[in-house]
Amino acid sequence: IILVTGVQTCALPISARSLTSIAWAVGKLKLAHAEMLAALTEQVASQLKRGGGQGLDAFGVANVAWAMATLRETHEADPALLDALAEAAIVPGMPAAFKPQELTNMVWAFATLKRRHSGLFEALAATITQRVAEFTPQGLSQTVWAYSKLGLTKHTLLLAAAAAAGPRAPRFDAQSIATMAWAFANLEVEHGPLLSSLCREAVARPEAFDSSSCAQLLWSLSRLSDGVDPKAVDAMTRRVATLASGGLQSRSEERRVGKE
Repeated sequence: IILVTGVQTCALPISARSLTSIAWAVGKLKLAHAEMLAALTEQVASQLKRGGGQGLDAFGVANVAWAMATLRETHEADPALLDALAEAAIVPGMPAAFKPQELTNMVWAFATLKRRHSGLFEALAATITQRVAEFTPQGLSQTVWAYSKLGLTKHTLLLAAAAAAGPRAPRFDAQSIATMAWAFANLEVEHGPLLSSLCREAVARPEAFDSSSCAQLLWSLSRLSDGVDPKAVDAMTRRVATLASGGLQSRSEERRVGKE
């Protein structure tokens, strides 16, 4: 276990499963304690060296990567540790061992940390492409976002994701719709059927979009043409206006209450 007492930290050997749980808790609570993170990094590196089924499994590798990414604003991840996690994720048989959420966590973490490990993204792209139907709407949009964020135009993956997302668009929340559209727009990849499906949802439920998802979708629609419905652009424009006027009204009321 990792023990923190005052300013002293000591690391004792622990199981891979316990280490995975600790990494998740550290990320979830954003515990940026320098000495504790150093001990955690040491333990993870030790587990990764074991291999052969004795070290971290797919769940553990994904959890540690995710934790490192969530701490990015307060703690810089060790490049050597990230490379070790990437290498562990692509050993023969490992990509297939990841569950959809774990695949999303891996690529999201590396994209968020701007760590473009070509071997990792190449190996996982093949697995993701085969299993896109298993992903949740949020997981699918975040996965495609990760590849787009790093400028990785994997056409086979994008086509598979679009084919899976289009028919399921009514199940996508507003942020997932905007994120999916952004991923294609950022890579300048046109896909009419997908955009048509996303636009229909924007027209049908504009009130579901907040200022962030609305702006993201509008930017995406301005960058694409195939499948873009002017009604969706109009719906998002009006939604932005509504949100802006609401914000102005709230600030006006706050000032009035303050004066009273």
